[in-house]
Amino acid sequence: MARLRQCANNWKYLNSPETPIYSKSNVLYHMDRAKEGIRRQDFAILVEGYMDAIGAWRAKDRQLPINASGTLPDGRSFDGLQGLEAILKAQPDAFAECLARKLLIYALGRGLEPEDDPTVKKIVKDVAADNYRFSSLILEIVKSEPFQKRRRENPR
Repeated sequence: MARLRQCANNWKYLNSPETPIYSKSNVLYHMDRAKEGIRRQDFAILVEGYMDAIGAWRAKDRQLPINASGTLPDGRSFDGLQGLEAILKAQPDAFAECLARKLLIYALGRGLEPEDDPTVKKIVKDVAADNYRFSSLILEIVKSEPFQKRRRENPR
């Protein structure tokens, strides 16, 4: 969330740029744990607090404006949800891969290993062939070998 936070008697937005004296990873929740996954996938989207509990867009938080702009690791900048959407639409394979990885982690009930990479690549290829339909993504995950061969904790 782009809240104001007091740092050494100065107020800063949490989405302020990294500086030698201001490190986001020391402020953002679990950013230190996420860095390795971001490096491995070479892609991440950090979205904080732009929606309320029911998913509606918020322009303010406690009377303070929410800064919904950002800069991607490759230097591209965006302002607001429409700007982020345009960037994501320009690279549908990267977005599909990130989403496939997250859904596969949830479906398998475990983290992904390097040997899961070919499965993820196949899922993305098949989803792209079906015009990136979400239903196609779910179907490809269910049909995947890791999902079909997953172990259940408490078999009945």
